[in-house]
Amino acid sequence: MINYFGIDLGDGETSAAGLYGERAFQDMSHPEQLTLANRQSILTVVGTRAGKPVVGDAVIVGGAQVFDVRSRFKSRYLTDPAESGRNVARFAKGLRELMAGRLAAGEYELALGCPAGWSESTRAEYAKLAADAGFQNLHPVSESRAAFLYAHYSAGLSRENLQRSTLVIDFGSSTIDFAYIVDGKQNNVGVFGDTLGGGLLDRCIYDAAVGNSRFRIRFPSLRMRAPRCF
Repeated sequence: MINYFGIDLGDGETSAAGLYGERAFQDMSHPEQLTLANRQSILTVVGTRAGKPVVGDAVIVGGAQVFDVRSRFKSRYLTDPAESGRNVARFAKGLRELMAGRLAAGEYELALGCPAGWSESTRAEYAKLAADAGFQNLHPVSESRAAFLYAHYSAGLSRENLQRSTLVIDFGSSTIDFAYIVDGKQNNVGVFGDTLGGGLLDRCIYDAAVGNSRFRIRFPSLRMRAPRCF
């Protein structure tokens, strides 16, 4: 029996899904979203407690017992691969522990999401970090390509539409990932890093709210830089 898993390790949040055994291909339109620490997605944050990596909310509630806390490290993988890679590896180890029960149920294949603009060598290095953390049978997959396949199997995208040229946009927490697909094949992909994303928009909204607050004079520490997107 072979099970199939997919991991979307985002810059802000991470989630995973699974398809199981003989019914996997029959249920391709309905993958199960895995529960990770009682949540459908966890914060992509990692720390160390008692010499072991902890991830997600456990980092936030761990207080002074959690050291070396890092977040938003995936978006820096191309510019600072050593430090970012160290934190990706730590996070992958913590995530592997959360998924241990499902992974132990039998042989499995695992799709690991990667930005469309990453080269094959970068994807291989990134996948190796997850492999070193204990994940097996890894297949790096473009995140925007995965979104396209999800639309096909889950949203019922017709064969006629699949034959058309399609622009897929994966709107992440700090990056936007583009894939141009022609006849079901990916072409001319690109990534905008640290320029736009849900998390950056949240920061701009927060800055604007603080800037307009009547309490900003009473609490000078709340003064923030002027948001560039307003």
